[in-house]
This record gives sequence, structure tokens and C-alpha cells, in this order.
Amino acid sequence: MPKLNIQNFGSSSSGNCTCIWDEHSLILIDCGFSARYINNCLRAINKDISYISAVFISHIHGDHVRDSSLNEFLRHKVPVYCHEDIYAPLLSKYGHKLIKDHSKNISTFTRESIKAGSFFVSAFSVPHDSAGGCFGYNILRTVDGITKKISIATDAANTNSSMLKRFADSNVIILESNYDLDMLKNSGRPSMLIDRIINDGHLSNEQCAAFICEVLEKSDTLPNYIMLTHVSPQCNTNEIAVSCLKTKLIASDLPEVNIIGTFKDRMGQILSI
Repeated sequence: MPKLNIQNFGSSSSGNCTCIWDEHSLILIDCGFSARYINNCLRAINKDISYISAVFISHIHGDHVRDSSLNEFLRHKVPVYCHEDIYAPLLSKYGHKLIKDHSKNISTFTRESIKAGSFFVSAFSVPHDSAGGCFGYNILRTVDGITKKISIATDAANTNSSMLKRFADSNVIILESNYDLDMLKNSGRPSMLIDRIINDGHLSNEQCAAFICEVLEKSDTLPNYIMLTHVSPQCNTNEIAVSCLKTKLIASDLPEVNIIGTFKDRMGQILSI
């Protein structure tokens, strides 16, 4: 059976981009790095911009959208998608920096599933303090009657029952595990920023681990991989985040799963299912 591949090109408050591809198609979730960096990453996996079937934007924060990348996609007629709720905030923030025909290649959607090459992509709302909202994605690909499911939310202030349904029975779970609470509280950051991160911004290691345990308990199919994203370089490490999740899985009598970390400014491991 043809392989489905997933690779994170980088994930932190400095930039986010996740690449998903097979032998026919490639999609990007977010484009929070420069066009040069993304092109270099594509070359590293022997692809180029002409191979991209679509780019999906989760929300308008600058670590998820970079105007140089948007312009690169627009110049090459790569379809760019966002939820209709963030279209106006997106253009308000970036429109003056984009080439004139941007509206022709930025498409909106609501509840429908978008076909992008081999993939069917649908969005779901995620709590996060971004104008117009924030959205996670389910990515499905079916070959010979077998459907593979990837679920991704790189930013989330908290989790809810709607997200639980979206993440259940995924072959790959991609979810943020942003901070260790003690490290954050002792980081020396302004109290307003700490409060924003805890209440409106991001998931802690404990919150991420608790949610993933809920997902696995509700799933008939266990994931091949769990990828932890948006790991804070100042208030967390991959080792701490992975250890927290492993400890929670053991305490919940759940089976061992492959847990993969991500990096601030370099490509992560290629996952193939």
C-alpha cells in the first residue's frame, strides 16, 4: 500500500508548518515560516512548490501565517484555504502585503470537506485567542478501502468534547504540549503573559496528556504516532513533554504509543503510515 507521510517543518511561537504527502499529493497545514525556509524544507524531501495541492491556515497569528509564504503560494497559483470566520481578519492583517490577485487563490469553507489531491480535509473549532477563531484539521486519505486519519491542532487554550470526537480513532495525533507549569511560572515572564498563556493561549503538558488519554479511551483504533507540537523552548522541553504523556498513559493503563517531539526551527522526524 502507498505510504502516507507526515513531517513537521518546525513548531513554536517562532513558526509552525506541518507537511503531509503521498506519492500523488502534498498539503501544508499553516505556513508560519519564510518562503525560503519552506522551499528548503520541500527540497529536503525531494519536492517543490509545484507539488503542493493546497495550504490550510489554522488562524491568523504570525507564527502560523507569514506573508512571504502566502505571496509565494499566490504567485504559483497554489490554493490557500481558511475557515470563512478568519478570512476578513486574515485580509485585514496581511492583505496590504499580498500581491493584488490574492482573493482569487484564498478560498473559504465552513463545514464541508475540501478535496485536496488525495486528501479530504475538514476543519473544527479550537479554543484560542485569535481574531476570527482558530481551527484544527482532520485529514483523511483512503486507499483500497482503508482510510487513514490525521488530526491536528497545534494551538489550543483548552480542550472540549467536540475536539474529543474529532481526535478519536486517529492514526496520527498532532497536538500542542506547550509548557511545563512550574517552568512557566518561574520563567520571569510578565504575569499578564503567563495568565494569557494559561487561560487563553496554550495547552500545558498535563492538559495535553489528559486529553490524549481521553481520546485513546474513546478510540477503537489506537494511533501509530502522537506528535507533540508548539513545545516552548523557554518553558518546556521535548523530554519533559514526552515523559509527562508517557507517565499519564501508564497511570491510565493505556498501551504504549510512539510519541514524537518537534523543534523550533528545524524539520522533525518523517512519520510514515
